[in-house]
Order: sequence, then C-alpha cells, then structure tokens
Amino acid sequence: MLGSFREAANVEDALADVARAIDRAVVGDISIEDFVTAVFVEFRPEGLPKVGGKIIPVVGKAIQPLGYGLTALDAVCTANS
Repeated sequence: MLGSFREAANVEDALADVARAIDRAVVGDISIEDFVTAVFVEFRPEGLPKVGGKIIPVVGKAIQPLGYGLTALDAVCTANS
C-alpha cells in the first residue's frame, strides 16, 4: 500500500483522487478475507483548521475498507465547526 501511495501522490492533485487510486491498487492485492484501512489527511499551508485560535477536530464518516470501491463522497473528510 505504501508504494501505491507514493505513486498516486506524485500523479494525483487531490487527496480524494489519491485515496481512490490506492483503493483501486489494493483490489488486486487482497483476498475476500482481507481488508485494508487507512487515514488520509491533507495538511494545508495555513496549518490545522482553527476557529478563534482553537483547533477544530477533523471528522470523517465511516466507510468500507480499501479495496471495495471508494466513491467521490467516501473519499472526502470534513472539519467540524
């Protein structure tokens, strides 16, 4: 999976596209009994999301493990405000 990440990170512009590329790569490497989980986090130049000087927790929704076909909405996290 690390090799897939390195390859995708050099080719894809958006984090969601990196996640989808890794998902596609994992499909050929796992059997029906296996699963792969990952946390994808993008740090922007301005740093962690903050409101009034306080860091906001980043929350993502629970989705299937990698290798089961991420959709565009599955590959996106949102920050609570």
